[in-house]
Amino acid sequence: EKRLTNGLHYLFSYTFSKNMEAVGYLNAQDPIGQLASVVTADHAPHRAMISGGYDLPLFKNSSALVRSLAGGWKLNAIGTFQSGLPVSTPGGVYLIGDPSLPNDKQTWTRWFNTCTLTAAGARQNCADASETPVFQIQPAFTLRLHSTRFSNIRTSRPPTFDISLFKTFRFTESVALQVRAEAFNFANTPWFGAPNLTATSTAFGVTTLTQINDQRNVQLGMKLIF
Repeated sequence: EKRLTNGLHYLFSYTFSKNMEAVGYLNAQDPIGQLASVVTADHAPHRAMISGGYDLPLFKNSSALVRSLAGGWKLNAIGTFQSGLPVSTPGGVYLIGDPSLPNDKQTWTRWFNTCTLTAAGARQNCADASETPVFQIQPAFTLRLHSTRFSNIRTSRPPTFDISLFKTFRFTESVALQVRAEAFNFANTPWFGAPNLTATSTAFGVTTLTQINDQRNVQLGMKLIF
């Protein structure tokens, strides 16, 4: 944290965490009390935030009247950088390999390795003939063996920024009027949801480009300080 140097202050924070829960069973036949321990749906291990403000030096050396009318502007910003959320594991399959892909191989049309063996041993949803299958269709009346969420496959969650601009009109030493313009998700950056998780679908692993976070929201306001 750095405060009040020539009208500038900023704060940086970083959190590394792991959220786990045990609230359900992998299979209905599991013994009572043997709940499955999995990462939570909102588990984001890395979260960094930088925030700050700057008193713009506009008309700093002008007369008191000009400073009062045209000066007194302050710019504030908050930047949030965080991990994506865990993707649930598909149902009705055995996990026989690691389906995660390197970042440079992930695309909206294939967010993870979808190469699957059918119950009859046929390959489906493979990128090419040499790709190693990582899923196998589970026969009927068999038990689920893998966790309900991946810990290493996450949705995309790009940085977002909130920005505000304040203008203060000071009438007396103790009375001032502040005009505020605030923009949340200033760059209108979209977050997209999880990919398709139906192993028998041709859209398996495809992410629908539907925004799940709030769009840019701009609001204006006034605040009387006394």
